[in-house]
Amino acid sequence: MTYVSSTTTQTATTKVERSSTNNQIIGLQVVTSAIGSPIILSNIDINTNGTSSLSDITNLKVWYTGNSNTFATTTQYGSTVAIPSATQSVAGSTNLANGTNYFWVTYDISASATIGNTVDAEITSVTVNGSAQTPSITAPIGSRTIKSNYVSPTYSNGTQFGIFISNVQLGTINNTTTGAPAPYVTFYDNLSTNINCGSSNTLLVTPGTFAGNNIAAWIDFNNDGVYTESGGIS
Repeated sequence: MTYVSSTTTQTATTKVERSSTNNQIIGLQVVTSAIGSPIILSNIDINTNGTSSLSDITNLKVWYTGNSNTFATTTQYGSTVAIPSATQSVAGSTNLANGTNYFWVTYDISASATIGNTVDAEITSVTVNGSAQTPSITAPIGSRTIKSNYVSPTYSNGTQFGIFISNVQLGTINNTTTGAPAPYVTFYDNLSTNINCGSSNTLLVTPGTFAGNNIAAWIDFNNDGVYTESGGIS
């Protein structure tokens, strides 16, 4: 087996939350010949160019998914880099498979990271069978922006009197629910719909059986994780 080529990718560019872990930043693809004995990837040189502040990152890790191009945090390559610097070398020892091998650089984001800052990375060199190789693309286009965590509301009276939301409709979303057990809150992060800018859309919220409910909704239009009074609709 011999080294053929390498490159980097950036397929995840959505915003990342404070205190989140294993956020995919960039990918590394190392291609080998399809025949012969395995060769070893022993080092990856990574810098944090494009990152607003190093203090926003608590850990840097690299993961290996073999010939699978699906990101996963099952097999870590090398050791965790705590409090990354501008440049670091992550050493490991992985026998490369025939074909395309996939590696992934991830960041853990600090609880006190600055909202609106960006995080990014570059891979400037990989060492394969003792020889340093430069990826054809070292700095893929894109970055990820830090946003605030969504905070779940608190409620202490329970749902036994019919005080809950039984249905929400917006676009293709039509979500029917019943009163949830303590702490009486359910976060549905698997629902989405597309609506057109400038068009009129109806958000229909149906309460439970309790009479006299007051209902309002907040939409995080800029996706920064912060709900403000100006973002409220009722």
